[in-house]
Amino acid sequence: MKHLQVSGQRFWSLLRELTSGGELLRGPWFVHNYCPLAFLLPSGANLTPNRLPLEARQQLQAICDAALLSVLDLLRPETVVGIGCYARDRALAALSTAEGWAAGFTPPRVLCLTHPSPASPKANRGWHALALSELLSFGLISTETAARASAQLCPPATREAAESDRPG
Repeated sequence: MKHLQVSGQRFWSLLRELTSGGELLRGPWFVHNYCPLAFLLPSGANLTPNRLPLEARQQLQAICDAALLSVLDLLRPETVVGIGCYARDRALAALSTAEGWAAGFTPPRVLCLTHPSPASPKANRGWHALALSELLSFGLISTETAARASAQLCPPATREAAESDRPG
């Protein structure tokens, strides 16, 4: 049985649209999957880490928090964008336990981008446009980049098509 991963398709297609003009996010960037494991119910439905039984979730989060902190300590980003509230909250929780950062390292600001999940009514009302607006408001993309990606998502009508739609 083929499983369609809508969240991933939405996320990666947005990045593809943003990179088509050569600019993505301001400054260097990377994608880190907080929990690179997939948990499935017998029905094949996705079981997200925040819905695991408490003890299992706490054990998993301890491992994932430590891995995230190692990546952040190594790469020293200025900003972390959690894809959804859970990712943002885990980044904040992990950073709150961080001790012994190297001298001169300022912990990153932590932001939340709406998760592209089809389970989210907000995401189902035009997630790409919403994500572009959020990234723009965070100062992570320029107005030009947002406009270009938006135009790719919804290309302007050709002159001929516009003229054929006119009454008369």
